[in-house]
Amino acid sequence: YHGTIETNLGIGYLYDLVRDQNGKVSLPLKHYIETRSINEFPNNLAKIALNDIKQKMVKHKVFGYDVYHENLLCRLKDKNKIELVLIDGIGISFQPTTIRSHLAFLVNYSDFLARTRVETVFRPLSGLLDALEKDSK
Repeated sequence: YHGTIETNLGIGYLYDLVRDQNGKVSLPLKHYIETRSINEFPNNLAKIALNDIKQKMVKHKVFGYDVYHENLLCRLKDKNKIELVLIDGIGISFQPTTIRSHLAFLVNYSDFLARTRVETVFRPLSGLLDALEKDSK
């Protein structure tokens, strides 16, 4: 993250351009899911990468509220390793009408709550990857 910039559509957020090991711009996980090329990743690499990003988010107390397959880029490191990079929806969505939003800051002080928060946000995507894995068998 490098800061903000004013655009004609409002405030924009500046991040590094995510590139694969070969220098090409990394594609969203959505691309690999829609083209079914996710099944070409050996040894459940997508699920391993998903678990890795969840662990990093808990460890570093970085949370996402908008974790969808189009907000995760697949950085191809080599044919046996990918890294998922969250590029949007970072932070905690505060909805002032819910008790959950009033207590959202507690995830910064409890590893249990942080893990629970991350698992909850990633649950739909984890389910999607599980369904794709079953379809490919």
